[in-house]
Amino acid sequence: MRFDLIIPRRAPGAKYTFVIKTQTVFSQTSLDTLPVEKTEHVYIYDDYNAIIWNDRDIEKPTLEKCQAEWAIILRERNIEAVYDARRKAYGNIADQLDMIWHDMNSNPTLQAQFPQFYAMIKAVKDSNPLPK
Repeated sequence: MRFDLIIPRRAPGAKYTFVIKTQTVFSQTSLDTLPVEKTEHVYIYDDYNAIIWNDRDIEKPTLEKCQAEWAIILRERNIEAVYDARRKAYGNIADQLDMIWHDMNSNPTLQAQFPQFYAMIKAVKDSNPLPK
C-alpha cells in the first residue's frame, strides 16, 4: 500500500508527514573508479506506522479505511490500464470514422438511419477527393 497516495484522498488538507529512513548506498560510475559512499534519505510510504500525524482538526484515517481506499485506487488503475489498451488497439479516431463512413457508404439502410451524418461526410469527401 502507498499511504502517500491514500492519505490525500482520505484526509484532504490534513497535516502529516512520513518517517524518513537514512541509508548508505555505494555507487560506482565506471569499472575503473572506486565506489563512492552516499547517504540517502528515503520516506517510508508503505507502512501505516510510519505516518506522522500532525493535524488536530482532521482525524487520521484508520488502517481499515486506508486498505479500502487502496482497493479503490488499484481498481481505478486497472480500469485505466484497460482504457489505455483499448485506446491503443482502436487506433486513430480518423481511421475509425473512415471505417464507419465506408460501411455507411455501402449500406443504404445505414444512410437512411443517419442521413445528416452521411450527407455531411459525403459532401466533405466529394469536395475533397483523393488524387488518382
